[in-house]
Amino acid sequence: MPFPAVSMTCAEVYGVINRGETRRIQCHQGVTGSVVRIRQLEAVPMILSLCEVEVYGTHPATMHDITVDVSPWHNLVRTRCGMARGDAKPGDVKYVKCEAGCEGSVVTVTAPGPRQKLSIIEVQVYGQEASEVKKLLITHDSQSSVEGNGTASLVVDGQTDPRGQCSCTTMSKDPWLRLKMLQGNTHTVTSVTIYTPECCEENFGSHTEIIILTPRMSSQCVTVAGAQWKLGGKNIFRCVPGAVGRIVHIRMHGTLQMKLCEIEVRGVTGKTCHLY
Repeated sequence: MPFPAVSMTCAEVYGVINRGETRRIQCHQGVTGSVVRIRQLEAVPMILSLCEVEVYGTHPATMHDITVDVSPWHNLVRTRCGMARGDAKPGDVKYVKCEAGCEGSVVTVTAPGPRQKLSIIEVQVYGQEASEVKKLLITHDSQSSVEGNGTASLVVDGQTDPRGQCSCTTMSKDPWLRLKMLQGNTHTVTSVTIYTPECCEENFGSHTEIIILTPRMSSQCVTVAGAQWKLGGKNIFRCVPGAVGRIVHIRMHGTLQMKLCEIEVRGVTGKTCHLY
């Protein structure tokens, strides 16, 4: 069984443990986990010989009446989505159906009560985009360099085939590409979709920044690790709330050729809002 990436020290025992001896070791408070590892701290390798190991503890506590709230952004007024009434035991899956008209971009899960501990493995949220969110009209603006015929205009020609023509920069450090959004002075960008060629993994660098710009300011949409990209397909990146501007600036960090086949931008035109 592989050891977990994060471990907690239960206790350390110093001194000699004689043959036939039984030791009871008290863990520090708050130690949790599912794997127990016992090892010697001696600098000189020694044989660890144990006859029996017993572990005592408690199961995770049962939670009661889990509530789910939705808000437009952190620290704003929340709207009650719903509640999973009753006990939530270890291993349970709870479904909470939101009331009609529940909108927002932040979901808060709460286990009410001063003595409850919230322990969750996975949260999945289902819904739909607000009606104002749509595909925005964009045009190419510029890119850091051009390799052959790989101009920035190829990412807005409507062709999403990864085997077709794609934009391409020369081999350079931190290449970038810019797109300009049409219609209106401001746009709240909710997502950026990028279609990539079928090769090559090394062309994504360490990470990619997608930034939304105005003449006076910039706002971060998302930062994407190189390993997150999907070759030869559709990559959808959700922006953090508040990504407002007229220009989409995409920069890949590293020395590489930046190759992109098609880019689509979704959001709201003409106003600043948080609709997701």
